[in-house]
Amino acid sequence: MKRFSLLKKWVAISSLLCGIIVATNLNAQIFIYNNLKFEVINSDQVSVYGPNFDQNATGNIDIPASVSYNGSNYDVTEIRYKAFNGYSRLTSITIPNSVTTIGNNAFSGCSGLTSITIPNSVTTIGLGAFRGCSGLTSITIPNSVTTIRSRVFSDCSGLTSITIPNSVTTIDSYAFSKCSGLTSITIPNSVTTIRDRCFADCSSLTNITIPNSVTTIEYDAFGFCSSLAAINVDSSNPIYDSRNNCNAIIKTADNELTIGCMNTIIPNSVTTIGEDAFWGCSGLTSITIPNSVTTINGYAFYLCSGLTSITIPNSVTAIKQDAFLGCVGLTSINVDSSNPIYDSRNNCNAIIKTAENKLIKGCMNTNIPDSLTIIGNNAFWGCSGLTSITIPNSVTTIGNLAFAFCSNLTTVISYSQTPPSLGLDVFADIGTDILFVSQNCVPLYEASDWKNYFTNILEYYESIAEIDINSVSVYPNPIAGKMIVEADNIKNISIFSVSGQLIYETPTTGDTFEYDFGKHGAGVYLVKIETAKGIVTRKVTVK
Repeated sequence: MKRFSLLKKWVAISSLLCGIIVATNLNAQIFIYNNLKFEVINSDQVSVYGPNFDQNATGNIDIPASVSYNGSNYDVTEIRYKAFNGYSRLTSITIPNSVTTIGNNAFSGCSGLTSITIPNSVTTIGLGAFRGCSGLTSITIPNSVTTIRSRVFSDCSGLTSITIPNSVTTIDSYAFSKCSGLTSITIPNSVTTIRDRCFADCSSLTNITIPNSVTTIEYDAFGFCSSLAAINVDSSNPIYDSRNNCNAIIKTADNELTIGCMNTIIPNSVTTIGEDAFWGCSGLTSITIPNSVTTINGYAFYLCSGLTSITIPNSVTAIKQDAFLGCVGLTSINVDSSNPIYDSRNNCNAIIKTAENKLIKGCMNTNIPDSLTIIGNNAFWGCSGLTSITIPNSVTTIGNLAFAFCSNLTTVISYSQTPPSLGLDVFADIGTDILFVSQNCVPLYEASDWKNYFTNILEYYESIAEIDINSVSVYPNPIAGKMIVEADNIKNISIFSVSGQLIYETPTTGDTFEYDFGKHGAGVYLVKIETAKGIVTRKVTVK
């Protein structure tokens, strides 16, 4: 009974307190002064609540240092959360010396803003305060600020210069991300911490210097800085170095390369290439991985679209998840023949995990070997240069997104007698919905998950039938008008669009067949030629 009474008393008190809070909130004093809304903070301070005009209004705003309301004077000390958010036509704003706090997103989306002065009275600039102010070309952060908070200047694409004062110790996540006009930045010797992605997508940034004060640089801090050509760490920095003028940031104690750029030369002393080390470095066209490296961490070369070749030395024993994901320009992949963990058997232009017979990274020139059993997750993801692929009979499993976004993949052949099991979105957004399979295997594939990606599944005989494929001629190719087929004892001709639609079929006799493509549009077509000895499928291009 006593516990029940105490509970009722607590409920009553809680309800009373909630009532007081609500009442206080409802009675918040908001008033208008010089076309701006203000909110009373206490007996002598107010915050700028927002403008008292249409969001499409243009021009300048002068925020007063003090205001009067109901016979009392108040100092303006704060610009409230989202106070001017989205007022894209404002061109300039004057902030008085009375203001100490600029709230979260206070000026976000003010894309017309071309100039602003932040006074020395300001100690706190909130999250995303100037995010998307694309009209700003320069800004000076006052000495009173110690932390540049997350996304404060992100998407300020017009910024070409910025001054970071010696008072700043921390640059937070995404602080300057997508400042695409920023070509250089000086990090003062007061900064100790550079958070993840704080300069990500600064596509015009060409060089960075890390002072000796910096003791923490998080992953992706300079990711997607596609023009970054020079990186230097102060020689007296106790945690990081750029040994041998390598144009990279190396974690000294671990010999781990944490951030690289288009001109990086990996020193022979490096043992680990860190996670996201070259993330989005599209300017990187070649890289030599020295024989000292044992580990290539996840996403190390993520979206290095300009990289054309990779050689994996025999020292590398660990290639972590998707280390080369998005390297869509690769034409050559080679693993040292003495590597104990990985191989490129039969010069297949791929990285294979030897013990598992698993292909973990392919490219546009990959030939999948007959001994392979698994095609791993994302193995060919986004490989737009890949036009055809033949899956041998040995393959039993194809992982998630293995061929996803291979937009020019127009020929897919599977010789596996039993349809390999498929992960998620294996063939999402490729260039065809026609699949060729071995003789008598069509019903098996049509009853499997393969049917989710290929609406047309056809038998493919080339190189496995009795017919001598060299005795079949299809010319000219490319075709400007008529196509001529020559083969012994032709029985039937079928022509398909690259999407698998049957556009023409006819039985025929003799050793020659002609077809006029003049009534069809330019593109890729598939010609199925049935003879007395077997079937050949050829791909032709119509101009």
